[in-house]
Amino acid sequence: MKVNTIVTVILSLWSLSTQAQTCYLPNTQITHWDINQNTLPRYVVASIKAMGETSPDGFILMLGTTSQGVYTIEGGSPSDAVAGEQSSAALVFTPYTGQRKMYELYKNQDLSKLEEKKLLRLLWKYDRDKTYPLKALKRIDYQINPKSQTTKQTLANTVKWTMKIVHPKTNTTLFWHLSVKSNMSHCFYQWKFFRKKGM
Repeated sequence: MKVNTIVTVILSLWSLSTQAQTCYLPNTQITHWDINQNTLPRYVVASIKAMGETSPDGFILMLGTTSQGVYTIEGGSPSDAVAGEQSSAALVFTPYTGQRKMYELYKNQDLSKLEEKKLLRLLWKYDRDKTYPLKALKRIDYQINPKSQTTKQTLANTVKWTMKIVHPKTNTTLFWHLSVKSNMSHCFYQWKFFRKKGM
């Protein structure tokens, strides 16, 4: 009887040790397209290629905004399980009101084997289809949470948002956050979006 009790305790401790994982603040990169430097498709491809070298957990390429909403490229590595081999990215339209629209660029991609021409063709297709209104895009005024840029080891769940954009004519604020979830011995990263009034 005592032996069974001891075994149960040991198994319980083993279970806790394999599931517990301390997830620190993820490495994020946020950049902004400069219309004077390159075409939008080429900027996106060059930036994503550079991401393969720096390997951020998550990134946002700020493309521009209109009176209706914000255009971004959002991506990164879903987890730290296989670094650099499970990257994904999407072209995203975030309206100041309503649901977001996402257009996949790639999924489960090893960035060292990124097919640049294929990605360029897709972006030019989105351009022709007017998925993003190239000529109407204006520079985005955004704020990055200083707490998300610290070089110190910080627990991920202590920082509630990564970036925000305030609507110029209303009290609406758009928030982006690279959230982190612990599962077994790995940390899983995913961009989360939320909208608040009166911020």
